[in-house]
Amino acid sequence: MLTMGQHLMAVDPCMETDDYASYLPFAWIGEQMMSISCGLQVGYTVNFPEEPETAEENIREIGPHVMFAPPRMYEQMTRTVQVKYLDATWIKRKFYEFSTKIGYHVADLKFQKKRIPWYWAFLRWLAYIAVQKKIKDHLGLSRVRNAYTGGAAMGPDHFRFFHALGVNLKQIYGQTEVAGISVVHRSGDIKFDTVGHPIPETEIKITEDGEILTRSPSVFLGYYKNPEATEETLKDGWLYSGDKGFIDDDGHLVVFDRTKDVFILRDGRPFSPQYLETRLKFSPYVRDSWVIGDKREYITAVICIDYSVVGKWADEKKINYTSYQELSQMPEV
Repeated sequence: MLTMGQHLMAVDPCMETDDYASYLPFAWIGEQMMSISCGLQVGYTVNFPEEPETAEENIREIGPHVMFAPPRMYEQMTRTVQVKYLDATWIKRKFYEFSTKIGYHVADLKFQKKRIPWYWAFLRWLAYIAVQKKIKDHLGLSRVRNAYTGGAAMGPDHFRFFHALGVNLKQIYGQTEVAGISVVHRSGDIKFDTVGHPIPETEIKITEDGEILTRSPSVFLGYYKNPEATEETLKDGWLYSGDKGFIDDDGHLVVFDRTKDVFILRDGRPFSPQYLETRLKFSPYVRDSWVIGDKREYITAVICIDYSVVGKWADEKKINYTSYQELSQMPEV
């Protein structure tokens, strides 16, 4: 765990004057990685929310310099902004649309590693002063230097949304068996459909059938009292992840999905349901989605609506309902 923390800090150094907000369960390796491994070695301040219910409010008070959260947390932040936009006055919506258009254009130039012309840099500054500064402060991201996400796939729409706001959001790839992390995006070299490059002293290899293998000083010694599982996962010093992926032309690792979650389309092609699920969840009206269609004639999605957002929409349309179940089954919805 300590070597893994050292290698992450070699990529994105933190200072002992930094603040970190610890609000995720310590049962998750990601939280141990940031609070314990990096926290002990760097000595930054680890802040804890007063109550689970006040976490968002406390994060805003703290204004952390470094942040780590699963995609669901960032999805919730996106939904918060989208809902505020739907509730805003006409003039505020126009200001938001103007600043977002600028933010997306500048973010896309950065993704393509193109120079940002001075007039776009000036427009971005205007957008920051007028709108983005307030949004970042409201989300608790006003001082964030590096924000990380991991544990599941994040959709490209959410990734672009945060970069359009000026948040340096990076994808982390790893697992408990490698003490948390083996691959991360580098600042200025972010591709939202990849997870970046391996951290120092970490090697990544892809097997013939597309499984991702990892070798590093942070790889675990084995499963507790389970030599059979250890033998399956650890071979010749390589950790077999159970994830499918490939390395692209720029040396970035692309994670397809868990091998057991990949399904086969009717024409025989493999497909990751996560890809569609994350795209669907970018809608403020959708709280969750579940895509199914392994070896079927077509792909289907089970959608969970966001009750408060869809409910407000229904009230405006004068649609009467009494419960979540009734609202979700209405033809208009």
